[in-house]
Amino acid sequence: MIRPYSRFPYRPSYGYLFLAIIILIMSWESQRADAAIAGGEIPKESIRLRILANSDSAADQAVKRYVRDAVVA
Repeated sequence: MIRPYSRFPYRPSYGYLFLAIIILIMSWESQRADAAIAGGEIPKESIRLRILANSDSAADQAVKRYVRDAVVA
């Protein structure tokens, strides 16, 4: 028997919305972790250098960090 009325109707859009929220939360937490790793005091005699990646992809970000570490060394 199929019920014509459900107290809590499920719509596929609810599932998509839930998935989108989870992905947003995970990306936000990832950015917070990156900021925590990069944090710390900057000495007054330091030189500020900005290194930009080609895109936000993980591979380009890894290259950017590699260049940054080589310049710092």
